[in-house]
Amino acid sequence: MAAIHRNYILLVHGIFLLLVTTANTFQSLVGLSSGKGIFGFLNALPIAEVGLFQAYLLMMLIGIVLLLNMRSEHSWKYDLIGAVAHLIPLLALVFFYSEIRKTMGADIIKASCFIHLPWITIELITAFVLFRRSVSKA
Repeated sequence: MAAIHRNYILLVHGIFLLLVTTANTFQSLVGLSSGKGIFGFLNALPIAEVGLFQAYLLMMLIGIVLLLNMRSEHSWKYDLIGAVAHLIPLLALVFFYSEIRKTMGADIIKASCFIHLPWITIELITAFVLFRRSVSKA
């Protein structure tokens, strides 16, 4: 009987995404309706909530995909999905840097990098290690 492989990085990352996206979706809706909190600016820019709402729920979906595939034989593929999912917000920071800085300030850019860069690094290292293991078994 084959041993069940568990990718604990996918477990931790998936849970992290579910918790953070739930909290941020709630906080952004509070900011939209009341103008208070870290997303208080959304009260003056309600159209921005449309994008944030979609982005957070899509990242939640990525978290679910990571959790559902943590026992996959080729879980390294899902580590790549986890890494690429974090590249997209960083690309948005690059392309819309001045607008983001003007609307939300430099702290949100630092916070975003603080969240996304470590996950990209962790997932890429994990994918590389697991891929090498799968190749050496073949």
